[in-house]
Amino acid sequence: GVAKTTTTFNLATALAAQGHNVLMVDLDPQASLTISTGISPESYGNENICRLFQRKNKTANYALRVDSTAEATGDRLYLIPSDINLAATEMDIFAKTSREKLLKKALKQVEDHFDYCFIDCPPNLGMLTINALTAADEVIVPTKPEYLSYRGLAALFETIEEIKEDEDLNPDLKIKGVIITLYQKIIKDQQAMVEMLKENYPVLGIIKQAADAYRSIDTGTPVIISNKNSEISLA
Repeated sequence: GVAKTTTTFNLATALAAQGHNVLMVDLDPQASLTISTGISPESYGNENICRLFQRKNKTANYALRVDSTAEATGDRLYLIPSDINLAATEMDIFAKTSREKLLKKALKQVEDHFDYCFIDCPPNLGMLTINALTAADEVIVPTKPEYLSYRGLAALFETIEEIKEDEDLNPDLKIKGVIITLYQKIIKDQQAMVEMLKENYPVLGIIKQAADAYRSIDTGTPVIISNKNSEISLA
């Protein structure tokens, strides 16, 4: 509910539109990123992110071109889709050796093909998110300027530090910063929370709440394409 998926899709699309080869990984069993791109999770059966946690599968086989943005991004934006079965797959991961590194090993196979890889995480700090943090170079954290979201940041940043402290996981992991999302300037409590966030975290930007972000979701088109001159896109 903090616009993680919307942020992921728009940032990835922006980079692909600039000429970079970009891969998105939908690591949420709800498959919100997959659906947002216009891809139906049911259309591909077992050909999804779950296969990457089963080892001995070629990662490139599951990367689909995002056709809904092709006019702006050409052949440069790809997605490894998700599926509700990822929830059961997460449970199976606990029985595997080196379980925190499964995604990292899978993405290593395609690192020479892409300039950027965005991993859209589930809304919890389970094994899927730990896999994402172990595989990532940097972390971008979207958050609403609300107290409960602010409290949740502490748990996330603590998990990130634990990942960094483990030499066998990802000691080089960096926090890129926080993006404040769904901001409503007229709400005084949110104004105060923005200042609190700026005091305690590196804030990359502030995105106001606006209907533009969701108007073209049914066509798989992010706002940065559907309304590139909107205040959200320019931010």
